[in-house]
Amino acid sequence: MALQEASEAYLVSLFEDTNLAAIHAKRVTIQPKDVQLARRLRELPSTMFSEETSLCEVCGAISKYKCPRCELRSCSVGCSRLHKERTGCNGERDKTAYIPMKDYKHMHLVNDFTLLEEKKRLVEELGKGASKSIHPNQQQRQHYKTNELIRTYANEGVELLLSPQGMERRRKDHTFFDTRAGELKMTCDIVEGDNIRVVHQVLQSMTIQSILKQKLNMDDISCLHTYIKSQDGRNIKAEHSEEIIETLRGTTVIDYPVLVLSSTPLDKRWRTEEHMKFDNDSDDSDSSISSSSSSDSDSSDSDLSGIADDADITIDIN
Repeated sequence: MALQEASEAYLVSLFEDTNLAAIHAKRVTIQPKDVQLARRLRELPSTMFSEETSLCEVCGAISKYKCPRCELRSCSVGCSRLHKERTGCNGERDKTAYIPMKDYKHMHLVNDFTLLEEKKRLVEELGKGASKSIHPNQQQRQHYKTNELIRTYANEGVELLLSPQGMERRRKDHTFFDTRAGELKMTCDIVEGDNIRVVHQVLQSMTIQSILKQKLNMDDISCLHTYIKSQDGRNIKAEHSEEIIETLRGTTVIDYPVLVLSSTPLDKRWRTEEHMKFDNDSDDSDSSISSSSSSDSDSSDSDLSGIADDADITIDIN
């Protein structure tokens, strides 16, 4: 017992010289190999040791590796395997672990980018597998329906632009070509102030009046001003007796038409304050240009008149 205590005291004194006493104090018993290790450590230059220097937490030797998962120090493959068996650690880096911004390096950015790319490929593969297992020809049918819809709109003089699959507006769209009726059954947005209502099964031959009466149960629409909102920001006046497809001709529609209701007449364009400021600047510049051009023309006329007078005088003298 005395020998054990003496060995411990000797070992601690050796480790104090190398600033490793606190680290090695985790060990319960002192073995002869520990004394030999301490002697070897004392013979090494003090510059080799820093606050980050650590020992293997399995056997106490100088560590060579750090577990990517739990950051436990180990000196060999055997110690690394032993620590996995004891703690249940899988040894894999936690790709979603929190990293403070002060410690965030370029390597972490590359790791995050790689993780996102892996998840993206995984989602694409799962999506392809699901579509093939459930509907083998789903993509072909969807492509055919999309082309048929674009072609039908184009035959009526309307350009159709479709949002990407998965977008909210695309999910709301139930427009299709009714082969029995021989016309489109459209989805429409009806906007009245801040209120937006989505209606379906709107035949392309329906008038604006019939749409409001059948879909919104409006009886008196004589005081309402109706417009079709075009993709380029125009408010196209729509007569109540006019078919909706006729109102859409010459416009560009994104997914499905937007019908705007207002109790007062609207401007021809949906303009923001920046647009209005631009218009005012354009008007000012146009007025300045016109005034300058008029002044130039006046001066040129006066010069010409002066030249003409001189010519008359010359003729009289001769």
